[in-house]
Amino acid sequence: MANKTLITTYLQKKSYKNPFFLNRWLEKNNFFKFEKKSDYFYHWDSLAKKKKDQKYLSIFYEKVLKDLSKKLNYKHNVNYNLIYWRIILGPWLYTYITSNFDRWEILSKALSDKKLFFTYHSYTTEKFINLNYKDYIEKITSSDNYNYKKYDSILKFRDEKNLNIIKKDEFIKVNNFKSQYLQKLDHLIFILQKVYFNFFAYRNKNIFFTSFFKKKNVVSFINSFGKNCNFLIFFSFKNIIKKKDYNKDLRKEKLSFKPRSLFEKYIKKEIFYELPISYLERYKYIRSSILDKKKKKNNIITSVEHLEDDVIKVWLAEKIFNKSKLYIYDHSNSLRLLINDFGHEELISEKIISCLKNDKKKFINLPELKSSLFRDEKKQNFNKPQFGSIILYEGPKYAGKLISAPAGASNNIHFDQIIKFYSKLEKKIKNFVKFKSPPYTSLRINTKKRVITLFGNDKIFNLDLNLQNVIQSSKIIVCTYPQTTLIEIILSKKPFIILYPKNLWQFDKNSQKVLKKLKEKNILFFDEKIASRHVNKYWDNLELWWNSKNVQLLLDDLMKNHFKFKSHNQLWGNFLKKI
Repeated sequence: MANKTLITTYLQKKSYKNPFFLNRWLEKNNFFKFEKKSDYFYHWDSLAKKKKDQKYLSIFYEKVLKDLSKKLNYKHNVNYNLIYWRIILGPWLYTYITSNFDRWEILSKALSDKKLFFTYHSYTTEKFINLNYKDYIEKITSSDNYNYKKYDSILKFRDEKNLNIIKKDEFIKVNNFKSQYLQKLDHLIFILQKVYFNFFAYRNKNIFFTSFFKKKNVVSFINSFGKNCNFLIFFSFKNIIKKKDYNKDLRKEKLSFKPRSLFEKYIKKEIFYELPISYLERYKYIRSSILDKKKKKNNIITSVEHLEDDVIKVWLAEKIFNKSKLYIYDHSNSLRLLINDFGHEELISEKIISCLKNDKKKFINLPELKSSLFRDEKKQNFNKPQFGSIILYEGPKYAGKLISAPAGASNNIHFDQIIKFYSKLEKKIKNFVKFKSPPYTSLRINTKKRVITLFGNDKIFNLDLNLQNVIQSSKIIVCTYPQTTLIEIILSKKPFIILYPKNLWQFDKNSQKVLKKLKEKNILFFDEKIASRHVNKYWDNLELWWNSKNVQLLLDDLMKNHFKFKSHNQLWGNFLKKI
């Protein structure tokens, strides 16, 4: 066969072996690498394309959500409104639709090349069944085998003609079996959690969930707000769903909407087979486990539980259906993306609480609780030998939902920029620069492994070292994404710059105001060459730059006019009393 062009990694460098898509079907064959960006099959590399797809997919999502809600009302013999099912289904459904569209578009781009040969390996006999939201998200964003199966499914459905396909059966059994002992233990823990939850959830009118507070700080919150708010629920429910719960007979149902494209026809065909068990077979059990029979009205404040935990989502849906109110405490408390979740949080909540000021009516500006109350007020010491720290970003290995931030292949463009920045630092500076990967790096593109491969073990911080300790040991911090890490960095009062590719990150209007000011004062950079020149210039005399009038006025402006870091007691206390 002449001229085998194989779809392989999106990257240009030989050191990047991690497949971008279409799996190891292609790995064991001889191939030449693509040298031009036009040859890449990634499609969400421009804001214009993302905006266009968001407009279409958000409309399609609403159509499917309404249809699916009616079907589930019928199947479960209930009569809930759309907001009820939006709370339960929304995070899974918009991820399911956009992730399938992403794989669909990648294949469309690849299949447009008629000279292309697909070397097709069936790498696993495993049947993938979605247990719940967390199980699905883990597989779609990080599992090679699950994504291989997804491409396989789309290719078979499309039944493209005149494809050059070489089929090779090479089965690998994936062992993710959980022992009966561990399953029974999980079930016992779930029962204990259920009893605990049902006892404590209604002891106060206000219920505060969060996965990000330190347990040692709970006493302080109880002392401050104990009469107003219940702070005693700090866990995710154990999974008690098993693959054997899957019932094919319940899944013969089809949605009613009329497909307007082949992609929509594919979603209509597949969705009931891929619907998580938590929304179908085990929904009634979950609902009965945490049902509030008294239908007491509460004010509920969550951080990520309204997205991630299916048990709490069912409980929340019941509570809001019965006139309770949901307040979402922004878990990053930082700059907000322009494209994210089709506005899901604004649609299901009464208000969104953030320390970043936002002029939208849906937002409340309150001090953030995770850092500001407990931060260490240490004075800056420029003379002490310290590291330059590069805080690395890692989006999902495979794109899940449609967001205006790097995911899938674009992670590698992001990482490549940071490596180019580091390479342009002066040698004396490189000796004092280390990288910090996120703790979940092995589940994503594994920046830790890549840094070690390129520069050795001594150039990366231990994963167990928390961000606060890294920041405190830093002479200057290079922040590669202005979100969850940015608050900690600002509060530290340490010198920092922000560096990221402009075309991969887009933020809303309020965030753009902050970014514009940071750019004007040489704190935000989009070009790694200019950023490295800045660090090279000021490394030996950072205080000259950082303590300059312009920079300090900007930092004061951020603290006073864009973020709220005041003592939380009075402002939060007033808010809780008011609601």
